[in-house]
Amino acid sequence: MVDIPYDDDVPAYAAELYGLIHARYIITSHGLDAMVSALCRGNYRQPGCSRVGFRSRSVVDGAYFGTTFPHLFFLTYKDLEPAPSTLLYVPRVFGYKIHNKSENRRRLAILAKEDDDEEKAQQLQQQVSVDAN
Repeated sequence: MVDIPYDDDVPAYAAELYGLIHARYIITSHGLDAMVSALCRGNYRQPGCSRVGFRSRSVVDGAYFGTTFPHLFFLTYKDLEPAPSTLLYVPRVFGYKIHNKSENRRRLAILAKEDDDEEKAQQLQQQVSVDAN
């Protein structure tokens, strides 16, 4: 029998491989069903729950969920989607609020105005289509 030397990096590589496989598995239909079951068992914090669930030792890497999972999950299970937040987001840098006259705040205000303009245009278009009928 050949003696194969043990590489200390193997556990780290195995964990990384597991994370990559997990991120792809949970966006399949079986994976989404498994995540709903895990959510119902309380393995993860319930969406919309005001309590943040911390474990004494968190070993879950957020990258193991990928960027597609949360969006696909709530598109698939609309009844589990949390209600929109009523709190206004206040940007902070190192814990300090950003002044209203900063470039970022101005950009956010412009984007908010564009969103309002788009909503008004959609409402006007709907009103015109109703009047045409």
